[in-house]
Amino acid sequence: MSYILKLANLFISKYGNDITDHLLKKRITQDKASYISSKMIERGIIPIVTHREGEPSETSFLGKGAYSKAYEVSYKGKLAVAKVTNSKRDYYSLINLHEMSNSFGKDSKHIAKVFDYFEVPESPDEGFYDHTYVIVVEKLNPINSHIMSMLFPSYHEGESKSYYKQITSQVDIPDLMNKIIMHLNANDNEFKKLNQFKKDKFLLKLESVIRRAILTSNTKIDLDQKLHSNVEKLFQELEMDIPGSQFYPISSYEILDMIGYNVSFPIGKGPFNDPEKKIPYFLNRPETKSFLSFLIKLHNEFGITWDDLHSSNIMERPVTHDLVISDPGLFRGLF
Repeated sequence: MSYILKLANLFISKYGNDITDHLLKKRITQDKASYISSKMIERGIIPIVTHREGEPSETSFLGKGAYSKAYEVSYKGKLAVAKVTNSKRDYYSLINLHEMSNSFGKDSKHIAKVFDYFEVPESPDEGFYDHTYVIVVEKLNPINSHIMSMLFPSYHEGESKSYYKQITSQVDIPDLMNKIIMHLNANDNEFKKLNQFKKDKFLLKLESVIRRAILTSNTKIDLDQKLHSNVEKLFQELEMDIPGSQFYPISSYEILDMIGYNVSFPIGKGPFNDPEKKIPYFLNRPETKSFLSFLIKLHNEFGITWDDLHSSNIMERPVTHDLVISDPGLFRGLF
């Protein structure tokens, strides 16, 4: 028996008969495990490594978002993705949506399957906060950004200069600051303990950062990046000023939401409303119509509003080609 067959039989006996050919072409490893990896391995979540372009050596790393990193793993012999995040909202939004799946009936096919999830407190891994969350989901395929722009005509508004000016020209800064203060007082116990002088000093700096970010940005993406880095720095300075304190800052996404950016993407303002225009095949297929109907159902029946839809958060399931919500972190009504 060849070495490859012996290796295949070893994997099959250990991880189950449904292990895929795709998985067998990669290398399952438990070597040089980081703290997070060791916690995953304890739960049977095994990193799969391969050589990826741009990486100096073999790795299971797939990519990263604003608050998370994704790794290719094997879970009980199935190809999966482990999402490691420091965002409590991202973590619980996906879990809550997953736990609601029985209520969705056949529409549950539009939600990513969750295999396992757990919290790792006080992670020493560089780049993560005190609490790290791991959630293991099925491996999905990305969909083309051009298709996303057909599904949701305002998909590219994050890169639109004219749309940016239209939104930010209407921002009422004093009203925005009041919303931020209400948010901090409701969600951050350390902030509430500050004396009025320190609160006022911090809020003046925050208002200055927001005004400067709005004036010096050209697009929503620019604004998000400037808010994310500068607001985080302000809270770090506050923690240094008050040793032993730990603040939970408002995120750039939440500020954008207050400004008015994270509104639901319109559905049906593209080719659907023009009977003379030939509807592209992708939009006319049953899987797409089913997905769009599900989004409307989420809002009308469950009060869940879809935000932050893009080609990393909406993906496609192999073989069945179902469109799937893979990251509902900014959906309203879940967290």
